[in-house]
Amino acid sequence: MTDLAGDQTSSDTHSWRVASDPLRVTHTTHDLHAWSGDADLLAGAHPGSDTRGANGASDPLSAGQHRPDTEQCGARADHRVPHRPYARMKGRRERSVTEIIGYKAVPGLPWGAAKETALYAVNSFDEWRDLLDDAATDVLRLRHRAVWDSHASIGTALHAVNEAWDAGTEVDLDALVCDMADSDKQAKLWQGHEAETVDRLEGYVDGLEKFWNVHRPIERRCEECVRTPNVYVGQRDMVATINWRGAKSRVLLDIKTTHEQDPEKAVYHDSWALQLAAYRYAEECVGYALNDAGKVVETGAWENDPVDACAVIHLRGDGGFTLYEVAADEDAYQAFLALASFGRWDRALKAPRTVEESA
Repeated sequence: MTDLAGDQTSSDTHSWRVASDPLRVTHTTHDLHAWSGDADLLAGAHPGSDTRGANGASDPLSAGQHRPDTEQCGARADHRVPHRPYARMKGRRERSVTEIIGYKAVPGLPWGAAKETALYAVNSFDEWRDLLDDAATDVLRLRHRAVWDSHASIGTALHAVNEAWDAGTEVDLDALVCDMADSDKQAKLWQGHEAETVDRLEGYVDGLEKFWNVHRPIERRCEECVRTPNVYVGQRDMVATINWRGAKSRVLLDIKTTHEQDPEKAVYHDSWALQLAAYRYAEECVGYALNDAGKVVETGAWENDPVDACAVIHLRGDGGFTLYEVAADEDAYQAFLALASFGRWDRALKAPRTVEESA
């Protein structure tokens, strides 16, 4: 795995903005219950700008900047369709990419969970000291999960920002954070700390913005679902043509976030290779929509196009980014399929049959 970009800063005077307004943040006073969620958030208009793209959406690029060919950007995500729509379909035969990779042991996780529990027990003693034993035990044993979910929610927010930029729309981080704190179980620790969360999120958004400015992704296909029928299904972040090793190349990109500031930590090259290999070598792409009853239905499948390389956009919340080339090759794909095979065996395994008992 190669670190291609380091922590990037851009001397380019252009930015992914509309007129003079920042694309990434519009700090406005808002009623938490006065807007209707992702559809309004991701498809809202840019105040003070009449710059529009070919699809009628407000364009995040200032006049005179490079403008991607809308016809080459692939199918835009329908924001009415939930993220990972296949998860809502009953009876599907494919397991998710995340579920399959979950069969691989991660040695550091138990220690990480223990550390979060210990930190909370020591630093937040007043929050659980008066609870009954059973209640206190539950609070402590589940603390690491709440913290990890909160970290994961930063990634969810970043994906919403990336998807909005792909669609040419502005993001109100205040509204995004408040909505997630109110409606997303994983972001429940944000409740009462929304302003702090927005401040923390801005560092990640700044890093993602720098990636866009440096690498100029065009011909984008974002949040596209891929699958190998009867084996697995997943949703990849983005395939785009970018500046890669001095040339325009087609690259499969995945956005990863971490709160770790040590550059030697939170680099999970093995899991990244498995995940991106699954996306890269999936047999087909598949579309979903909501029917009149509000249920997710499949709308069709098409060939999964090849890419030149795979990479992770790593964001640590410090305003920069690191671009890692990931070895998502055929060997990684065979390893992923082996995990999928193990999963099928594990689910089909029957409980041992008792043949003899002794009192």
